[in-house]
Amino acid sequence: MTEQQFLNELEMALTKLPSDERNDIFQDIKEYFTDGRVDGKSDSEIAASLGSPKEIAEELLANYVPEKIDSNTDTKKIHITNDNFTKVAMNIKIGSLHVYPSDSDVTIIELVNAHEKLALTADVIGDTLSIDLKAPKFAFFGFLQIFKGVKVNVALPQKLYTAISMKTDNGGIVAIKVLGKTVKVTSDNGSIEIKEIAAMVLDVETDNGRIAIDNVQVDKLTTETDNGRIEMRNVDAEQVHTETDNGRIIMEYVNGNITGRTDNGRISLLTTSLDRMIDLETDNGSISVATENNPTDVSIRARVDHGKIDVFGEKNSRTTFGSGTNTVQLSTDNGKITVFKKEANVPV
Repeated sequence: MTEQQFLNELEMALTKLPSDERNDIFQDIKEYFTDGRVDGKSDSEIAASLGSPKEIAEELLANYVPEKIDSNTDTKKIHITNDNFTKVAMNIKIGSLHVYPSDSDVTIIELVNAHEKLALTADVIGDTLSIDLKAPKFAFFGFLQIFKGVKVNVALPQKLYTAISMKTDNGGIVAIKVLGKTVKVTSDNGSIEIKEIAAMVLDVETDNGRIAIDNVQVDKLTTETDNGRIEMRNVDAEQVHTETDNGRIIMEYVNGNITGRTDNGRISLLTTSLDRMIDLETDNGSISVATENNPTDVSIRARVDHGKIDVFGEKNSRTTFGSGTNTVQLSTDNGKITVFKKEANVPV
């Protein structure tokens, strides 16, 4: 099977996905074929290592709910004037969740495209503000499509929270400018976008959807998705763990010790320095590491089963700079490993 045949078959099987999501998947597949050819593989060998387009499509579509915009534009608002809480728990059964700072001490919860069968509640119980959007108990797949235009907006007073949890069953999550000791963001079906958040612990997880992290300060960051790419930019952390079963991992200026895993997809890292602990592994895909400064105290270990190694222009599987106190471990079964110096302000 050629690359074009593979893409055509996959496209036919993914017609239910939005075009932007399909394009992301196709781009990953194209890059995988390109990397494979560089390593001397034929299109048929590359296609075989990916698996059948039908199986890939079935896995991606297993839990996908088609988008449908509800013509009902009714809006319901709840104002919480009691700001004597340090924890926030948001549980949204249907629809997307958007969290952002309030311009006052009042919490405002807004249900957009409200439906009579949905029940929105918000109460302060003890030290916790609980926000719940409940759906009919026996909602089935076709019934869920009625609520796809539903969105919950939450404007939180600007302060340090002990714990913040955001959860959706069917819908994406966007959180901007939130401050909490522990922040947990979870979606069963939906993308997650996090911007300008500070926390000691930030845990982000979705079963199906993209994760995008930008401009966050944390001690420990965990990002996991079963199906979707992970993008992290401008992250100041001590520990970073990122993992996806199907999708690429992109990291730009992510500080701290990093562990990255993907079964199917490439991994790329752009950083100012490699002098730290980094462990990146993919079963099917290339690994690209670009640093703006020469390493001074690191041991780089690269392993490929089927592919090429290029570490600063050399084919060595082990390269040591200085005492080699830090370790950069790079591993792929099928793909190329490249480590190189990037000039500052010059695109990779």
